[in-house]
Amino acid sequence: MIRIAGFGAAIVVAVAVYVGFHRGGETIYDGRWGVMERLIRPIVFGANALELMALVFAGLIAWRVWKKMQA
Repeated sequence: MIRIAGFGAAIVVAVAVYVGFHRGGETIYDGRWGVMERLIRPIVFGANALELMALVFAGLIAWRVWKKMQA
């Protein structure tokens, strides 16, 4: 599980670096990704929708693991 998580994190970092170098001086609001701005705008206590979704998914995964350990 840790190896899979590390591999997934490496892929995310690699994609972020590629996009950062590929886009150069552009912002995410230019072009077709401008629609995604709503996901990165702060909603609650400075947290944006992407962070909140990540917390919900992590909570669901932790809950399922906890339920399997109880059985």
